[in-house]
Amino acid sequence: TLAAGLGYHDDLIRMARETFDAAGELRDSASPDLGRLRRERDTVAARVRDQAERLLQSEEYAPFLQDSFVTLREDRFVLPLLASYKSMGLGIVHDTSRTGETVFIEPTALVELNNRLKVAEIEIRRECRRILEELASEVSQAAAGLRQDRTILTKMDVLTAAARLSVAYEGEPVEIVDEPILDCRSLRHPLL
Repeated sequence: TLAAGLGYHDDLIRMARETFDAAGELRDSASPDLGRLRRERDTVAARVRDQAERLLQSEEYAPFLQDSFVTLREDRFVLPLLASYKSMGLGIVHDTSRTGETVFIEPTALVELNNRLKVAEIEIRRECRRILEELASEVSQAAAGLRQDRTILTKMDVLTAAARLSVAYEGEPVEIVDEPILDCRSLRHPLL
């Protein structure tokens, strides 16, 4: 009887399944633009990384390098240089190491590509927000029915828990009689 009062939210369920993957992340297929934007971002990121790797191997930066790896600081690809060379105009300083011996510099040659990568990330965030707002709007429109379903499901859950507890303790239904009778011979303490 209670279950008969539950609503049908097939469109909302379908929309949620098409929007999120098993890990709760937005799918590339959640919108036509999101997949395209993510592919473009990955392409630009690969180009920036390749360019940074080439700079890492170049003779222009080799004498100033603290380490031979490319890293990210503030979502931008940077090179680790010896701190003593930070004022040589080799690029934009984004961070320093804990010891202060290394500065992370974005070479001028990477600025444009890093900017394009940043713009791509902003566009992805904007599209994700649009998708989530659209889904939130659908959920908002179904909110009254969802609240009613939650109330019904809570009642069903309580009844199921009571029934399972009764079965676990080999409970018997209470018999309603006209005269007061108390028979405690089969009574058991639930913790003993």
